[in-house]
Amino acid sequence: MEIDPANPNGGELTIGGNKVARIDGKNGGVASGMLNLTAGDHPLMLAYFKTNTSRNNSISLSVEGQNVASTAFSSTPLRTFTPVGAITVKVGREPVMQRGFVNHQGRKKTHVILVGEPEQTNYSLDLSKGQFLQLWRGEFMEATPMWAGRGETQLSIPLGSVIEFSSKPSLTFLADKSSVWPDSNATYNYLGYDTNDAGRPIFKYTLGQASVREYFEPEDSGRKLAHTLTVISGQETKEIWCRLAEGSDITRLDNGLYAVNDKQYFIELSQKEKPVIRTTAQNTKELLLPVKAKNNIGTVKYAILW
Repeated sequence: MEIDPANPNGGELTIGGNKVARIDGKNGGVASGMLNLTAGDHPLMLAYFKTNTSRNNSISLSVEGQNVASTAFSSTPLRTFTPVGAITVKVGREPVMQRGFVNHQGRKKTHVILVGEPEQTNYSLDLSKGQFLQLWRGEFMEATPMWAGRGETQLSIPLGSVIEFSSKPSLTFLADKSSVWPDSNATYNYLGYDTNDAGRPIFKYTLGQASVREYFEPEDSGRKLAHTLTVISGQETKEIWCRLAEGSDITRLDNGLYAVNDKQYFIELSQKEKPVIRTTAQNTKELLLPVKAKNNIGTVKYAILW
């Protein structure tokens, strides 16, 4: 039995209830033992004791005997890892931004930022395409798949009941209100984000020749999340539209709210806004609003309640 001599821990081999070898990190990380066995099966137990903080916890086991050449039980050393509890990212008095991978509608998104709010109104965005992905209330996120061991999956796990939105951009160019909403924008160019005095990110990107600033802020003590998109048209002449929601159904209620997916969540708009509700080729509903510019600047603001 042998472990990494440079980072010795400890271990013990037992066969049929008999201790054969024990290793404690001395003697170069090597231990041996001898035991006479009768023909037949014998239960084997290999215990591993981690006694230091080394992450290189490799261990190998081989057997040899009369007329039996030394044979390793495994071609490569076994690697053990210290069990860890859930590693969570907490939010204090200011918003927290965390980059990572996110599973969204069965696919792994690799350029995602998750934002946790002190009011426990949290959301995520795909920065590579300008897509609003998720919304949830409660604790922020678990980072165990990213930070435990080698973090092979790199997944960020939202904590709470998540509302998922479709993977489409919030803004795009449309020739008219009947034009199909695209899956992505070829002219989208992400420019990073700034933070305001409250520590909240303001995401920046261009869409064609237009500049966009996107901002989220909890309102009403976290009971709703306001989403604001400010567009500076510049030299852009194409009409830009904002997609507020998509779902199996969208219904305008008497109180002015728009119920989505049988009241899974609600869209709140200013009473002066007159959005378009239309049916897609996939027989879903979309809620759209044109971005009307005044003095070269157009703003869309709506809130999500759930």
